[in-house]
Amino acid sequence: MLISAGATINVADDNGRPLAVLAAVGRYGAMTKQHLPPEWFERLVAAGMNINATWKGGSALDWLDHLEMSDDETERAITRLGGRRIKPLPKGERF
Repeated sequence: MLISAGATINVADDNGRPLAVLAAVGRYGAMTKQHLPPEWFERLVAAGMNINATWKGGSALDWLDHLEMSDDETERAITRLGGRRIKPLPKGERF
């Protein structure tokens, strides 16, 4: 509904985290596929979301790995849409 009303999809939260990262790991680093089903990534990308947007140098896939949150279904959905790993995040990097 918001997208059809013209809402921008390539935005960041107040900490600079882009929607792609937030959609993958959640605002508090605790998102799961039960919260945001992988098919939602298709909708967001179709609406113009940059699936490879980065925060602190890491993409959504990098953050999933760093927070040890990767699940095969979410990872496949992001990869199928062109998402890629950009660089591993340093140990101890906080979300």
